[in-house]
Amino acid sequence: MTYPKIQSAKVIDSHTLLIEFNNNETKQYGISLLLEKEMFAPLQDYALFKSVQVEQGGYAVV
Repeated sequence: MTYPKIQSAKVIDSHTLLIEFNNNETKQYGISLLLEKEMFAPLQDYALFKSVQVEQGGYAVV
């Protein structure tokens, strides 16, 4: 199975990303529940969250 690659990631608000894929799909991802987990807690800092970038291979955001 081939998975679409991420072409762009845009911050919509303090807990939501808009992701555009290379198959012309666009999806919103809310991360509110993830922020409750210790490993994602640093993303509560909006300055850090809005620095989101697409990973070089297009399979993740960092």
